[in-house]
Amino acid sequence: MNSPRVFYGWWVVVATVVGLMVCNGPVIYSTTVFIPPLIDEFGWGRGDISLALTFHMLANAIAMPIAGTLVDRFGARRVLTPTILAWGLGIALISIIPGSLWALYAIFFILGIITSGATPLPYSRAISAWFNRRRGLALGVGMSGTGLGTLLLPVLSQQLIEGFGWRLAFAGIGALIFAAGILIVIPLFRNTPEESGLTVDNLPVNQQLDSGLQITPPGITTEAALRTREFWIMAFAFSVVAMTVIGTAAHMVPMLVDHGVTPGNAVINVSVMGFSLLFARVWAGYLLDRYFAPYVAIGFICGPIVGCLLLAGGAAGPLAVVAAIGIGLGIGAEVDFIAYLISRYFGLKSFGVLYGIFFGTFLVGGSVGPPLMGYGYDLWSTYIFVLYFFAAVTLIACVLLATLGPYQSATVDGGR
Repeated sequence: MNSPRVFYGWWVVVATVVGLMVCNGPVIYSTTVFIPPLIDEFGWGRGDISLALTFHMLANAIAMPIAGTLVDRFGARRVLTPTILAWGLGIALISIIPGSLWALYAIFFILGIITSGATPLPYSRAISAWFNRRRGLALGVGMSGTGLGTLLLPVLSQQLIEGFGWRLAFAGIGALIFAAGILIVIPLFRNTPEESGLTVDNLPVNQQLDSGLQITPPGITTEAALRTREFWIMAFAFSVVAMTVIGTAAHMVPMLVDHGVTPGNAVINVSVMGFSLLFARVWAGYLLDRYFAPYVAIGFICGPIVGCLLLAGGAAGPLAVVAAIGIGLGIGAEVDFIAYLISRYFGLKSFGVLYGIFFGTFLVGGSVGPPLMGYGYDLWSTYIFVLYFFAAVTLIACVLLATLGPYQSATVDGGR
């Protein structure tokens, strides 16, 4: 039987792009445009509103290892299908929330639990099963969906807010998520090539073994991974980068407005950040297949350091665009690196659980960033001190990543 002209793994990548365009990442980054109307209607402070993101990400972090266990046991598709639909419905329900901060916190917390199965976890597990030689590129292209979502959703949200108010804007975003799941993601998504009668990379086994890139072995258990220094270095680095990029991104619009940028142009800068995120995802994936992954990670993580320093200096105009690009480079590569590094250092045996733990640490770090920025502003009437702190700890993360040893679970072109 002739092989299909287009390897089905790439359709899994298409489903990933669409699914991640409407996952919790882009939606959370888009909440920056909801801060002003929520302040106008309810009189809440920036720190109070940002705390909702903390509840969301903490709940997400708690649920991620459980979602990872379910993915390893039942397959990514069975976990993804109900959660992406529930996620869309939940976002739509924010439109009827009363004027209570605790109601806002409660719904964001519940959504954090629900959406744990519709994060990059199931998508990256499936892509890692479909691809070996081009795993970095496939992950990069697939994870670029978050960049597309971050590029488009803030603008769409702003237009909906201006045209219909913030409540109907939430309803519209929820309907978009539900439609994407029903029409595209669920019909296209598949767990493994074996389920479709295909093989990894669509190559015969003997060609896979002779390709110069070893097939990723089953890997090690979660317990064994926890005993490695690589695990703890990655966990710290991911949490620090998340704190920096999510905290800065969540306050990008009000921060730039403070610098004299108009609200419309500030939203454009968020979209620039999304474009940078999109570019970073694909480019990082391409580089991961060719060079040692920790060094590639360091290169991209330097972007948020530059962005924070520029914003601390009062960046506006072209410098604000450069700062947004720098933050976007950090946001754009972190999910790719988590998935790729797990598969190369620990294998696929416990991929779901390990990804859940690592992404959980990422979310814990991210949950600290927005309120730290918000309460820092409320205390000092400036973001400058928190931005310098972000730059310093992110630099420490880069130094630690440089100490990672060679891949443990596979021999890869360009690896050490």
